[in-house]
Amino acid sequence: MNLSAAIMLGLTGSKSNSVFEDPFILNGDRSTTKKSISKSFRLDEDLLTRIDRQARDNNTSLNVEINNLLRKYVERDMLTSRVGMIPITKPILSEIFQKNKIIGIELARKSL
Repeated sequence: MNLSAAIMLGLTGSKSNSVFEDPFILNGDRSTTKKSISKSFRLDEDLLTRIDRQARDNNTSLNVEINNLLRKYVERDMLTSRVGMIPITKPILSEIFQKNKIIGIELARKSL
């Protein structure tokens, strides 16, 4: 394929845009059954390669991996920018809490 690769979301069903029951795993729950729709998308080849590698590393299918990535984006990432949240690493957050804890202790001592 050239710079983009075509994928089908929804591994079962024969007609495009058909709705069918497709069990897939989200957060390790193998009993979850969701309705899915087959749609064709074109993805950049390098992007698809990285997602495919992640799916293999997670021991999941490409379909499950793409569903999980899209679900995470829709349920969390789309909303974080709207409410003003910013990504921050655990070490930086830990340092902020540690400094605030020290400041809180000093303020408590002064008030005694």
